[in-house]
Amino acid sequence: MAAVLAACVSVASAAAAAFCADGSAVYAISVKENTLDRICEEEGTLTQVHIDLGGRQGCFYGISRSNKGGFFLVTEHRIWHWKPGDKTAEFVKLAPKRVTFYGIASSPKNGALLVFGTFAKAGQPYGEPCLFGMSNRHSPMAAVWLRHLTAPVDCAEFLPDGSLLFGTEGDLWHGELAIEAPDKDQPDGRGELVAYRYAPVAERFNYNGTSCQQGVSAIAAGEKMAYVAISRMSGSGWGHLSRLNLPEPSKDASIAIRNGVKDAVRALNSVEELEDNPNCPFLCASPDGKRIYFTDRRGPDRHHYLCDDDGEIEPFHAKPPVAGAVEPQSSHSKD
Repeated sequence: MAAVLAACVSVASAAAAAFCADGSAVYAISVKENTLDRICEEEGTLTQVHIDLGGRQGCFYGISRSNKGGFFLVTEHRIWHWKPGDKTAEFVKLAPKRVTFYGIASSPKNGALLVFGTFAKAGQPYGEPCLFGMSNRHSPMAAVWLRHLTAPVDCAEFLPDGSLLFGTEGDLWHGELAIEAPDKDQPDGRGELVAYRYAPVAERFNYNGTSCQQGVSAIAAGEKMAYVAISRMSGSGWGHLSRLNLPEPSKDASIAIRNGVKDAVRALNSVEELEDNPNCPFLCASPDGKRIYFTDRRGPDRHHYLCDDDGEIEPFHAKPPVAGAVEPQSSHSKD
């Protein structure tokens, strides 16, 4: 468990929506147990989809598209894999003792997983955030170490080349997740997140009152650009959707670590503010990166938007939720 403690970071803003493999619909986590919202622009509908979790009952806290055509979902203590059209999700992994899951990100290149959780010490009312990595859904779950990076990891998005963008202390970082094979000293292996600050986009300042600082709270990777929600840090409301150039794709499965002023200036010079928005909680990109979906809030009264990779934003209407299945029974076991 010492490895888990060493992997502690701050609570992340886990992805709450993802396009399906053919790009025809977005699936978003719902406030209802065992339920996802299916949003289809072409149909103009928002349908609630019930998913059987082997008789268990629980809310989904994170979702990420799988490179196998379905989705990875997390409930409090379990990781699941589900394909649209299936009634039942496949169980993938149980959380380590005293760990609660709340988010997940999956690599489209090799199926690697980055899992967000919190570890609660005995007698502690709130858990310390931690990260776990898996080479694939069948591999052991390794605690992820973050040497020399003490600031929060707030969100993460894998890129097509297997590297990933993530937010920490409001800035956008680019790096790679490396997972060592298990051995006698580390039976679950060991994960390392190695990265450099790609774009210092945080708006940081000191103020003797309610903070108005803003930073990266959600990320989506388009075909040419990275889309980031910049929203208030340690508070609610206030923010905007911006985009900037993606890092150069990796050619040899590894990134060149950089931390230079010139690189940061180049990234900042490409930043374009697209839309004033409180927080973009359902920000996600289609598999081909040509469409970006986001909303202005959570809840059934949220407004839906699609943005193409040229930055053109169009709102669309989705009809009120339609019941898609029988509601879960209270006699089921809790996750």
